Amino acid sequence: MRNPYDEQQTQILARITNNVVKLNETLLELNQKIEEINEMNSDLVAFSNIWNHYQRNANLYLASTNSLEPARASMQQQRKQQQQRQRSVDQREAHDSGVPVSVEELSALGVIYRRLEGTPSECLSQIDNLCLERSYKNRDEITISPELLPNYEEKIKMFFSEHIHEDEEIRFIVDGSGYFDVRDREDRWVRIAVEKNDLLIVPAGIYHRFTLDTGNYIKAMRLFKEDPKWTPINRPDADNNPFHQEHLKSIGAAE
Repeated sequence: MRNPYDEQQTQILARITNNVVKLNETLLELNQKIEEINEMNSDLVAFSNIWNHYQRNANLYLASTNSLEPARASMQQQRKQQQQRQRSVDQREAHDSGVPVSVEELSALGVIYRRLEGTPSECLSQIDNLCLERSYKNRDEITISPELLPNYEEKIKMFFSEHIHEDEEIRFIVDGSGYFDVRDREDRWVRIAVEKNDLLIVPAGIYHRFTLDTGNYIKAMRLFKEDPKWTPINRPDADNNPFHQEHLKSIGAAE
């Protein structure tokens, strides 16, 4: 006997089977979309990592470049601090470091010191011979003291500013006393005390300066190859001056 519900059951099973097939297709499509989303998420993670690395490196770069400015200014700042300390003390004091410097060590810096012996006329004869040896044609005398030098404050400040000349500087001390400061190979100051009958030759290109001592008086003879002139080039303007660079090279110093 035929079941009256067979046809209906068959239709229901067919619909169920069809729905299962569609569900499987939907699940496959869903899985595919999930895989695509996962790939996109993976790309986002990779991009995020790249961005984080870039940002960190950029920050490091900015930090390093920002640190260059203090580095460039470091030497200048130290020099300013040194100058401020110097202004806070009397430049005319001896400021003896306790480290003696020999005539031979001065000579290695290109600085020649001589003590002329004899009467004034005998000293003058020695100076005349020096002028012949080094082709000097002119000379004058300068007296430095608060009472005798016009524009004293301005002049003494100018003499004590660190500078070079493009010619060597020869000074013979006729009377009184003072200090010449010169830079050594390590850019440290060397203080040279000069007094009556001392003769000093300072080479072209060396950083140096001059001051009176506490006696506040000196009289010096200045020697010149041509017309009398005194042309300073102050630091740091002279750092790249060829005469300064040649001097550093001659004493084995690194700039």
